[in-house]
Amino acid sequence: MTRRPGRWRRRCWVAPAGPATLAGLRPAAGPGGGGLLNLALPLATLTGGSAAPGQLSRLGIITAEQARQLAALAASNPATRWRIIITTPGGEAIGVIYLARSRTRDGPGGAGIGLIGRVTLIVRVDQLAQHYGHGPPSMIPPGSPLAKIADRAVEATRREAAAAEERRQNDERAGGCAHELASAGYRAPPRIAELVHARDQTCRYPPCRRPAEQCDLDHGVPYDQGGLTCPCNIDGKCRSHHQLKQHPAWSVTQLSPGVFKWTTPSGRSYTSRPDPYLT
Repeated sequence: MTRRPGRWRRRCWVAPAGPATLAGLRPAAGPGGGGLLNLALPLATLTGGSAAPGQLSRLGIITAEQARQLAALAASNPATRWRIIITTPGGEAIGVIYLARSRTRDGPGGAGIGLIGRVTLIVRVDQLAQHYGHGPPSMIPPGSPLAKIADRAVEATRREAAAAEERRQNDERAGGCAHELASAGYRAPPRIAELVHARDQTCRYPPCRRPAEQCDLDHGVPYDQGGLTCPCNIDGKCRSHHQLKQHPAWSVTQLSPGVFKWTTPSGRSYTSRPDPYLT
């Protein structure tokens, strides 16, 4: 196997910049296959308002230019899922929304590169008016599939940001979580699971980096003991650390959304908090 040129930087693979990096990629045979990789990038990077890098699952950090190229190719595949994570200015996830999939095919042959299964756009609430309040972004060709997605993403983000702000105000009035998203059932519905996955990012055991989407959704206060199925009582733990938490003398407490205090049998305590989103 021939290895592509590139370099390692702090355990992340950084591919060489420029169009040549994507020269070997070919369109899929059809739109039904989705893709194997997930692409994440700030919406401001997509529109040219930021030079923040993107991230490609299993490969790591990629440049802003490469992220835009991959997003443009993925936009031509109607099987690609588009997720938006809305964050506070400090990078804490407060809202998640998916764009409805297009019913029509855009672009040549209606197929993308057959590589990207999901694109996650990260948006800070305080950037909405700053970067997206004056017409379509100049970095994206007008009328292109990506321009249509960017327009839909901005509108969806505004709606979800308003809902997140309303929840914040209700929580403040309640003196804690107002449980607006709570479910009566044991299993967390998508509105809770998606938010917890985005908020926690990884298993909440301090050293563990397993993605939250691959973890169990654990009730802090057990459901059969009156614990709510609500983001204030739900977090992601990989199966090993979910079981560890259940051992005698271990204690786990959610101090604030996504922030957890682990106390070991010896009495030592460690605090785990998600990394802030790069925007």
